[in-house]
Amino acid sequence: FLGALKTIPPDIYEAARIDGANAWRRFWDHTLPSLRPIAALTLLSITMATFGTFILIQTLTNGGPNIATETIALYAYQTAFQSYAIGYGSAIAVVMLGLNLIFAVFYLRWSRARA
Repeated sequence: FLGALKTIPPDIYEAARIDGANAWRRFWDHTLPSLRPIAALTLLSITMATFGTFILIQTLTNGGPNIATETIALYAYQTAFQSYAIGYGSAIAVVMLGLNLIFAVFYLRWSRARA
């Protein structure tokens, strides 16, 4: 976010200050809209990475203690291969794929509309 903050021209803040905008109004009207594309990309990346954090958690904790570190990917794996409910585990994986695709399509449409 620091890189995105540095790309905002200081002239915008100066003009808003001259117009009488306080710090909260400058943040709400100028800083936040400038950070939205970066925030959306970060949210998409974190969501996709969270769905993919299987190997590390499986290796270190196997979802324990008492499912404290269990993610949806690990839950799908354990459901399919440890509980032998392969259909249910596959359904969970397909829902994960669908959610990732929805997030990706939403982000791509939103970012193209802004460009």
